[in-house]
Amino acid sequence: MSRIIAGKLRIEARPVDLAAVVDAALAAAQLPAESKNIRIDYVVEGALEPVSGDPGRLQQVAGNLLANAIKFTPEGGRVEVKLGRTRSHARLVVSDSGIGIDPAFLPYIFERFRQADSTSTRTQKGLGLGLAITRHLVELHGGSIEAASGGEGRGASFTVTLPLLHVPVHVATRAESPEPTSATLDGLRILLVDDEDDAREAMAVLLRQAGAHVSARSPTCS
Repeated sequence: MSRIIAGKLRIEARPVDLAAVVDAALAAAQLPAESKNIRIDYVVEGALEPVSGDPGRLQQVAGNLLANAIKFTPEGGRVEVKLGRTRSHARLVVSDSGIGIDPAFLPYIFERFRQADSTSTRTQKGLGLGLAITRHLVELHGGSIEAASGGEGRGASFTVTLPLLHVPVHVATRAESPEPTSATLDGLRILLVDDEDDAREAMAVLLRQAGAHVSARSPTCS
């Protein structure tokens, strides 16, 4: 959190298979779930293009949401994980049948050091940093996160959206050509302009792998 506050937290962006990241987070959450006899249902709603991001940090996002769901779900409860898409974004939803969230607290759920139950007798301990860190990591990837709940005792749901990394149309067209040649951008000089640092870096990597000479910059650069 101190690195986040100081603006020193960085991610190493690359094309990432989000399904593999979620699989790894689910594997790590299996033992804590089994210890409370909590069932985890996992649904993948079709294939996804890669996202641009840091696989370790994205696994931390999925892991934090799963840990939170298991923590606040009573023994014998249920957690559901859905991975799908909405237009140009991947969507990860983690829902639980736990204690729920007071509607009055929902606007503050991602703030640092904020907890719905701050009394000395509360059963769940912690500093209230997990969701704040999760939100920051999601935003570093150009995404967003939202929380929803029907109220106390009615469970909670957290939805993460991340932009999908699309392959340039002209590259896809050449790759799909029936001619027995591989897609290549050898010799081409490309100026890549994007105001999202992570997306710009990831696309530059893909274009260089195809043989292009890439100059990448932000629109604010002179």
